[in-house]
This record gives sequence, C-alpha cells and structure tokens, in this order.
Amino acid sequence: KNTLREGLEAGRLNFWPVLALNILIKAVIYAWLIVISLPVIFSQGNFNANIFYILALIISVPAAIILSFITKYAIAYAVIYKSQVGQALKQAWRLFKENWLISFEMAILLFFINLLVGLVVVLAVLALAVPFLFLGLIFYYALAAIGSWLIAALGFICFLLIVVTVGAVLSVFQIASWTSLFLELNKKRGESKLVRIVNGLIK
Repeated sequence: KNTLREGLEAGRLNFWPVLALNILIKAVIYAWLIVISLPVIFSQGNFNANIFYILALIISVPAAIILSFITKYAIAYAVIYKSQVGQALKQAWRLFKENWLISFEMAILLFFINLLVGLVVVLAVLALAVPFLFLGLIFYYALAAIGSWLIAALGFICFLLIVVTVGAVLSVFQIASWTSLFLELNKKRGESKLVRIVNGLIK
C-alpha cells in the first residue's frame, strides 16, 4: 500500500545512518585485511609470515560473516527503531550473541535459495538461447548479417531483463527475510531449527 513517494522519503530519512554503518563495517574489514597483509609485504618469502597470513585469512572469513550479520541487525535498529549508529551497533552485537545459531541458519538457507534460483536462471537462459539461435540463422539468411545482429541484440535484452528482474526479486526477498527474522528475534520469539530438531529427538 506504500507509494513510491513514501519509499523515497523513507530512504532519504534513513540514508545517512545506513551509509555510515556500511562504511564503518567496510572500513573495519579493509583495515583488518591491510594489517594482516603487512607482514607478508615486508617479509617476502618468509615462511612464518605466509603461515600467519593464511591463518589470519582463515580467521577473517567467519569474522567477516559475523560483521555482515551485525551490519544487517544494526541497519534494522537504525531504520525501524531510529537508534543512533553507535547504539545500533551495540544492540546488534547483543542480538547476534543471543541468536548466533539462528543467524547462521538463515544465512545458509538464503545461500541455498540463491544457488537454486541461480541454477534455474542459467537453465532458463540456455532454454531461451535455442530459439534465438534458430531465429538468428533464419534472419541471417533472410536479411544478411544485420538480421542476426538484431536477433542477438534482442536476445541480449531478454537476458538482461531476466537477470535484473531475478536479481531485484532476490534482493527484496533477502531484505524482507532478514527484517522478518530481526523482528522475531527482537521480540524474543526466534528459535533455532537445529535446537528444535535436537530437542525433538531427545524427547
């Protein structure tokens, strides 16, 4: 029921807090990558420096994932509850600590959904490529090279429309999923599916 004007107004009101949170988290990640890269840069060929870099990278992956969770929750606090940037980060960290397992479950679920949708898109594009290929050959013989170029352009436009539409739908779906999860967790109503399965097996 919301209008485009209301959406633009909401975006304008929340632009700076969301931008600040994204820049802050990205700055932390890049600063950490620079710090762990310095020993390798200044100790080229040093075995201990390379081992340190590999271990640091292994630690960095889960740390970056955790920071992405905190960013999502902090943005939700800033947009929905109008929390200041610092306060939103503290609230997001507390929410993640209390619900880290559910957060990882959501991330894994969304990953497989994205993977499945990606495979469907690839298959759809391959299926659409066949008629365009035949049309391209027909137009090539009927209208020479310009005909095949027209079909190629039309096929590219169709491919672009599919990718943009699916990407937009997935983006909205992910934001809606994380927001719904945030609202549930913030009301203390979230429960890990893994915990429920284990409890059910024990009972």
